[in-house]
Amino acid sequence: KKKGLNVTRLTNAKNFNFAKTRIYYHDDYLQDAFEVAKQIPGYQQMEEVEEFGRPATKIKLLIGKDIVPYDPLFRKNDKES
Repeated sequence: KKKGLNVTRLTNAKNFNFAKTRIYYHDDYLQDAFEVAKQIPGYQQMEEVEEFGRPATKIKLLIGKDIVPYDPLFRKNDKES
């Protein structure tokens, strides 16, 4: 939200065993998905999906264990806010 993204819902995944961060996007939202990817350190796999469980969802971000090395960066940014 601090970087201008419209975050509508935060939830936990079914488990915490996801190795890679992934960005899922609905048709016609590839450019928006790239904008999300630019806000996250590291490399994110991107995948187009036909639909989400909630019709209003256009982009879904699943944070994987590959983000762990960047944890101090997130903590630093959080403290500056």
